[in-house]
Amino acid sequence: NYGSTRTLTFIGHDEYYRQEVDRVQTLGRFISGSDLQVFVEDFISHYDRKSELIAEEPGRYRLNASDKLVRFIVEQPEDDQKSEFCRRLPYFALL
Repeated sequence: NYGSTRTLTFIGHDEYYRQEVDRVQTLGRFISGSDLQVFVEDFISHYDRKSELIAEEPGRYRLNASDKLVRFIVEQPEDDQKSEFCRRLPYFALL
């Protein structure tokens, strides 16, 4: 069951990402823009290759999110950052 295996693999990556963010916050460190870019690109490459992060100019990116990625985002717990992120996605502007 390939789909289940991919989901389990991704769940492992998801936990790794959460631990890394928690570690950075605990240590009082900051994530640089380039670190965040690598983090998002790595996440997308493991989760959904139909989505892509496109550099529009230095320090500014556009996320072309597939339906799969949008569903994943919608399923996450509610918080202010999620609300702001969703507000900026063109997909949600159409809803």
